Amino acid sequence: MHDPSLTPFGEQQCAALRETFPYHDKLCLLVSSPLRRTIYTTLLSFTPALNNGRCQQNIVALPEMQESSDFPCDTGSDPHQLAEEMAENHVPVDLSLVKEGWNVKKLDSKWAPTSEALSKRAREARIYIRDRILDLQKGGEKSPEVVVVTHGGFLHYFTEDWEDSGAYNAYKNDRINELRWDIPGTGWRNTEYRSFNFADLNPSSTSESIKGTQSNEHLDDYENATLRETNESRARRGKEEPQHGRDKQAELFNAAMWGWKDQGTQNPDKIGEVEEEGDEEEALLRVLTKGSENVDKKGGEAPATDRRGESTADAVAKERERSRSLSVRVAA
Repeated sequence: MHDPSLTPFGEQQCAALRETFPYHDKLCLLVSSPLRRTIYTTLLSFTPALNNGRCQQNIVALPEMQESSDFPCDTGSDPHQLAEEMAENHVPVDLSLVKEGWNVKKLDSKWAPTSEALSKRAREARIYIRDRILDLQKGGEKSPEVVVVTHGGFLHYFTEDWEDSGAYNAYKNDRINELRWDIPGTGWRNTEYRSFNFADLNPSSTSESIKGTQSNEHLDDYENATLRETNESRARRGKEEPQHGRDKQAELFNAAMWGWKDQGTQNPDKIGEVEEEGDEEEALLRVLTKGSENVDKKGGEAPATDRRGESTADAVAKERERSRSLSVRVAA
């Protein structure tokens, strides 16, 4: 299903988040992925914030926050279609950043579903959020807080936190009985929120250089717009230790790529690999499944299947049709 909206159950989940989220009065800005389900999640979950007297009155749709895969359910609508629907439903959303081509995930484009491209646009998204927070501070807000509503797979790139990214797979194999996420390829539950601070808001800081998990660039925390999950947020979800450092995150990232392959979801670290030496121009976009790369070299890409024999794209679409995109409270 292409760019699905919320189901009635999804709307119920949003209502539950709206009633239990304790920070509506602190929010100054709402930012959302431009996929339909995320925009409606933002509206239904955070309407009280729009009426708090501090928050900007339009949700900002940020295309850099769209989901990672190129499955139809993770591919957005054309800008004019999106604008018509939002106007018809009186949704207060600013679509000025959503340009033609934002939903075309070609291999050589900014929107490609590859780890390198995803890491780059995740950093761009963090920089955008950080700069908006700095603008709010300059405008007189002493402690501006922003909500970002996005997707489970992309959230691992956005937060650079790969802990529990294979939780769905672990549950399915009865290795972690207490974990049960709603969709594969993520450690985030539907309508879950976590709280983060930016590690460094000062461009003149002498913070130590770091190496990004999926990047060869050496960036300090300001240049990378590094996020740190708060201890309160981690404790709320049963984590006693602080967020892992970069060396451990690199290990967890590699494990996530194998875990996503094992789940039958798209493995961004393998997209675009060539089948034969010298075949760079005919690189195949592949959906990897357990035990087989499932590629028909004569006929192109064979449809990947999960362990039930169902098309992987169809299976994920069914899972995500009711997927509530996930909330990140970013505090400065």
